Amino acid sequence: MDSLTRSRTLASIPNRGHCKAMRTLRDIFDELDLQRIREELTTDRSESLHLEFKTLSESRFAKEDLKTLSKTLSAFLNSDGGILILGVNCRRDGAQEVKELQAISDLRTAYDRLQSLLSEAISPIHDGIQTKQIPTEHGSGLIAIFAPASDIAPHMARGGGEGRYYKRSGSSSVPMEHFDLEDMFGRRPRPKLALEIEVVRGGHSSGGGGRPRHDIETIFAIANEGRGVARYPLLALEIADPHGLCTYGLDGNGNLGLPQRRLGSAASRCRIFAGGADDVVHGSTSIQVCKSRVALAVGCESATPLRFTFRIGADGSKVISGTGVVEEDDFLDVLGSGRPRVLRFPQA
Repeated sequence: MDSLTRSRTLASIPNRGHCKAMRTLRDIFDELDLQRIREELTTDRSESLHLEFKTLSESRFAKEDLKTLSKTLSAFLNSDGGILILGVNCRRDGAQEVKELQAISDLRTAYDRLQSLLSEAISPIHDGIQTKQIPTEHGSGLIAIFAPASDIAPHMARGGGEGRYYKRSGSSSVPMEHFDLEDMFGRRPRPKLALEIEVVRGGHSSGGGGRPRHDIETIFAIANEGRGVARYPLLALEIADPHGLCTYGLDGNGNLGLPQRRLGSAASRCRIFAGGADDVVHGSTSIQVCKSRVALAVGCESATPLRFTFRIGADGSKVISGTGVVEEDDFLDVLGSGRPRVLRFPQA
């Protein structure tokens, strides 16, 4: 099992002509199940900047339980994000750290109660917090909570009589200092980037035997879902065979949305597009960068999925990377209906 303590911070753009996807905390959270947690408990890895184990004193959350929940969520949101697992007892036995399951006896009650408490636990609330149940046996189980690094920090811990701001320091949640708060409150809004893909039906022509064909275009764009302006935007994109990028740019005349930077290896399939000082993506807008095209015969019943690896970034924004696919059904739906299809990566 990959370490639960792995940082979500992503490496810089590779300079050897390839794109490499990195796993994020969200990926790890999505993969969490009872088997993976049991395996984690057998390792000598401790709680960390991004991982916290806690127990519940009662399924309806006692005051101290709510206080602990609030402090931990506040710290994760105000720092680099993290995963909180409820139902594991992590304690020191001399110099040794002991981790053992202490499942929540009434999992359903605890989970329902948690949903109602999240809005009370922190202020402002954050819609990126994700939760899931991990059953064990006889109605008991664990609860996993993912809190991402926040673009609207700082977040105050409010539950259980709290009224302070927290951050992560090692494996602990500690009160923020005055200068920490000054920095966060004075910080300019940050961009929040995503890869936006629009699949559209282009022009038509006669194929072999006179059968009409349509060009189906896949347009890759950098979208800014945040409030801050994304300056010096960057997209690294690698498309798997048999698909590829259009030689003649977005408009057929060789023009691209961002300048393409030269790579060390001409044979590499990874393409890097990077903007300069005049290239910005404002909040709630996107900038088209490049496109791929495939010709499909009208009425055809199959199409090859388009698989790709990507990395996007900008000044003041965290680098986001991953993999994605435009499925066969996406192509065939656009071919048949003529309606554009818009996809976002990473997917919510």
